[in-house]
Amino acid sequence: MTDSRKSKLSFEILGDLAVSLAAAVCLFCLLVFLALHIADSFVYSQNIEMTDIDLDYMTSRIFSLGAIISVLVFVMLFLFLLGQRLSYIPKIAKGIEALHSGEEHTVPVEGNDELGDLARSINYLSETQKRVRAEEAALQSEKEELIRSLSHDIRTPLTSIMSYSELLTSGDLPEAERRNYLELIRKKSLQIKELTDILLDGGARKLERFDDARLLFCQLVDEFESSLEDDFSIEAKVTLSPFAGNFDVRELQRVFDNLSSNIRKYADRQSSVAISLSLAEGKLTLSQENRIRADIEKSESYGIGLKSIKRIAGLYGGSACVEEEHGIFRITVVFTDFS
Repeated sequence: MTDSRKSKLSFEILGDLAVSLAAAVCLFCLLVFLALHIADSFVYSQNIEMTDIDLDYMTSRIFSLGAIISVLVFVMLFLFLLGQRLSYIPKIAKGIEALHSGEEHTVPVEGNDELGDLARSINYLSETQKRVRAEEAALQSEKEELIRSLSHDIRTPLTSIMSYSELLTSGDLPEAERRNYLELIRKKSLQIKELTDILLDGGARKLERFDDARLLFCQLVDEFESSLEDDFSIEAKVTLSPFAGNFDVRELQRVFDNLSSNIRKYADRQSSVAISLSLAEGKLTLSQENRIRADIEKSESYGIGLKSIKRIAGLYGGSACVEEEHGIFRITVVFTDFS
């Protein structure tokens, strides 16, 4: 950005030169005036008679000595002022070296000339480098978290496939039940493929528009019940009116899969599992509650799966709140940005 008040380094150096020259001229005049006055007083007090040649010689010597002293003062003063100005260069050079090596360093801004501009530019680049490094670290952390989350989420349908496969090979099954298990295996295989695609695409989302998203969530709740009904008593409550929204089905499936996975790992099979869905004031709320098994070790915890749910809820401008009280686990997931 151009600033009309900005001074140029060359003009500042010329200014230092002018100041040094003015000081030297003033000093020369003062020295010559004082020397001539002292010489006249001395000649007068001593009654010394001097010829015109002697006076000219004395005057020329005084002028010469004054000129020599003034020149020396001019050179020393100018070099001093120039040195003060150029002493800023090593600070800038240090900043450039730190910038080159990737270190964080701030150059003090002095003046409003080219050197000051250079210092400001170095500080801007240093701050930009710091910000870019922080963003890269955040992206790397997010990428690692995504990989951990997806790797965890892949285990849920994979476990289901293993369970259904064991059932198919355990003995004779009615044809209808056998086909049902095969269809479930196919669906879970497709889900693993989709999760793998997400992993390879770096977490790319595929939002779809649903004119009646209530049907989608009802289907997800039905699948949730079906996956757990053989081992748990499920109490489902869906109080949704038809509503429209943009959702990534795979993300929602991961939320429900993580809930069912945590239930299988930690829920008390003798107690019922409650799940509810409601929509009020533009907030879609999913709540799930279960009693925790008494034999759960302290080292065991709800970890990666819940982090995945929280991350997905955040993609919809919402949040996920986890509570544990008196052996009851409760999670409330809120979606706010889906219209």
